[in-house]
Amino acid sequence: MTIPRLPGGRPKQPRPKSYAGFWAGMSAVVLTIGGLTAVVTAIMPDAIFLFLVAFGFAGMVGLHYLTWGWWLSKSLQESDPADADEPAWPEPPAPPEY
Repeated sequence: MTIPRLPGGRPKQPRPKSYAGFWAGMSAVVLTIGGLTAVVTAIMPDAIFLFLVAFGFAGMVGLHYLTWGWWLSKSLQESDPADADEPAWPEPPAPPEY
């Protein structure tokens, strides 16, 4: 006995996850911020110091995220994969039955 086939041939394979849209949007944001920074700095040359402080602060926040948010959580999961499936908190006790 043969198994009947679905109309339309084989089922479609899921496409791999792509971050192209995210990176296109992020590059547009970075280019826009860079362009506005260049225009403001051309009009007011002393504003470059304000931008240096703001970009330095953003760089420190980004470094903090990469170190403590992304890298540390990844290394903790790799060091003890058995705990990755367990919930962080225990289940609450059941209500009393009357």
